[in-house]
Amino acid sequence: MDSISLGALMKAINGEYNLKLSYDVLVSRDGGIPGYVIEWCNKNIKNRWGWYFRMEDAFLSFSDEKDHTLAALHWTRHKR
Repeated sequence: MDSISLGALMKAINGEYNLKLSYDVLVSRDGGIPGYVIEWCNKNIKNRWGWYFRMEDAFLSFSDEKDHTLAALHWTRHKR
């Protein structure tokens, strides 16, 4: 099985760590963002996006209102 370095992995991620933009979605309250969330954003978000943490809360953040709406609807539906 091939391995991937952390540096190569970070280059493959389109989002930016510790980035707060105009539109936010709360993803979790346990201090982490699962990898499948990042993968989903890489595939579906077309404009600038990132993620950040405030205390134990993890947020996705978006520059574009349409991307924000898409993510908010998707993750609200999956939290149930």
